[in-house]
Amino acid sequence: MTAVLDSLAALGSWINAHALLPRLPLWSYALITLADTHVTSACVTLYLHRAQTHRSISFHPLVAHLMRFWLWVRTAMPTREWVAVHRCHHANVDTPEDPHSPIVFGIWRVVLFGTSLYHTAAHDRAVIEQYGKGTPDDAIERRVYTPLSLLGPTLTLGSNVWIFGSWGIAMWLFEMAWIPFFAAGVINGLGHWWGYRNFETPDHSRNLPGQYWSLLTCGEALHNNHHHIQNSPRFAMRPGELDPGYWYFCALKALKLARARQESQVAVAIALLLLLTSASALAQPPATPGSKEPPQAVEPIDDALKYRDSVEVVGVTPIHGIGLPIVKVPSNVQVTTAADIAGRPGAQIGDVLVSGFGSVHGNEVQSNPFQPDIQFRASADAIRSRRTSRCPRTPRISSGPGTRRSAFSAKPTMCSARSFGTGDS
Repeated sequence: MTAVLDSLAALGSWINAHALLPRLPLWSYALITLADTHVTSACVTLYLHRAQTHRSISFHPLVAHLMRFWLWVRTAMPTREWVAVHRCHHANVDTPEDPHSPIVFGIWRVVLFGTSLYHTAAHDRAVIEQYGKGTPDDAIERRVYTPLSLLGPTLTLGSNVWIFGSWGIAMWLFEMAWIPFFAAGVINGLGHWWGYRNFETPDHSRNLPGQYWSLLTCGEALHNNHHHIQNSPRFAMRPGELDPGYWYFCALKALKLARARQESQVAVAIALLLLLTSASALAQPPATPGSKEPPQAVEPIDDALKYRDSVEVVGVTPIHGIGLPIVKVPSNVQVTTAADIAGRPGAQIGDVLVSGFGSVHGNEVQSNPFQPDIQFRASADAIRSRRTSRCPRTPRISSGPGTRRSAFSAKPTMCSARSFGTGDS
C-alpha cells in the first residue's frame, strides 16, 4: 500500500513539474471550475434546449458550433440524443412513456440515477428516430461528435492536467458530474416533484424555490414556466425570477449573433394544405356556368402520374383553371406520393414538402417539431375548389413586395398548413 501511495505521489510531482499553473491558490481552482460548469449549463440551456429542442432561438453558425464543441468535450452528449430524449419527455410528460418522470420512477431514482434513465432512452432507436429530427447531421457530427463522444471528455482531462497539474483531475471529476446531477437529477427530478407553480399545466412541473437554483442552472430551474410556454426564449415570468440563459441570449442578440425565431416569421394568413385525394380531380375540365354542352373528353394521364393521396406543387402562372391535366402544365410539376414518403425512414410530410419542393417553406414557430407550419402559394379559387383539404378559415388575399402569384390564378395569396407527425395534414 505504501509503495502505491509513493508511486502516486511521484506521478503527481511529475505532472505538477510539467503543468502550466500547478500552484494556484485553492480558491482559484474552485472559481475556475464553477465558471467552467456555468458555461456548460449555459450551452445546455441555450443550444440543446432552447435552440435545438424547442426552436425558440437560433445562433450564428460559428456560435452554434462553438457551443456544440464545448458540449462534446464537457458532456459527451450527442445533440440528436439529448434533443430526442427531451422531446420524448414533453410528448409523454409524467406518463409511463416519459423517460425520466419522478412520478413514474420515484424521486430518488431520478435524482440519484437519472443519468441511467437518460442513457436508456438515448439508446432506444425508436425514440431517436421519432424525436431526433432536425438536429445537426453534418460530417463532423457523423464522424466525430457522435461515434467518438467519449473522446471529448478525454481531451478535457488531458487539458486540465496539462494546465492545472494534479488539481486538474479533481476539477475534471467535478465538471463531468455537474450536468448529470443538475440536469438529469435536479431538473428532471425535483423539477417535477418539489417547488411552486405559477401555471396549472397538465403535468407535475414545478419551479424550484430560491434564486440560487436558477443561477446554478441558467434558468432551467423555472421548470413550470417552461412547461407552460415551451417555445418561449425566456423562462422567467414573474418578478424576482432569474433567467441567466435569457440574459446571455440578449447579449448575443445585441451583437447580432442570435435571434428569436418568431421575429423572422411573417404572420401566417391561413392554415391550409392542398391534399389531393386522386389525380382524377385535376383531370376534370372546369365547368362553364350556363353551358349545356357536355364536357370535352380529357386526354388520359400517364400512368406514372396517376397517384393516390398525392400533393402537386406548380410553380408557374397563369394557368387556365384547375382542370388542366398535369401533363399539359407548361412547367415542372413536383409530385410526391405516400409511397415516396414511406420510403424515407423517419420522414414526415412536412419534411418532404420543405426539402423537396421549391415553392414550399416551413417553420416551427409553434415550437413543436412534429407540427410545423407549412407556407406555400395558392389561389383563393383553387382553395375553394379543394374540398378534400381542411380549411379552418376563409382565405385572405395578401399583397406586397415579394408576393408571388399563384399557379392557378392571378390573385396573389399566401397560405400555410400544419403538418402532423402522424402524416395527417
